[in-house]
Amino acid sequence: MRQKLQIAWNLPDSDTKFRRFRQYLRDHGTRQSTIDDYLLRVKKYFEFCGNEEPSPDIARKYRDFLTEKKVIKLVCSH
Repeated sequence: MRQKLQIAWNLPDSDTKFRRFRQYLRDHGTRQSTIDDYLLRVKKYFEFCGNEEPSPDIARKYRDFLTEKKVIKLVCSH
């Protein structure tokens, strides 16, 4: 059984979380351009979430939003 991560999504602490995420990526040898891209994408996702806690349902809505805006293209392998 998968264990649920205990994450507090309250935004006032988000700068610290972004710094920790950035440091994690650096420690694992991620290129700076990739780090910048990841952080931008996470920030945009949090902006989309607004005051709601991120969830799989919101992630699907965000994916659908990006698809409608033609930012991403869904590829199905049925």
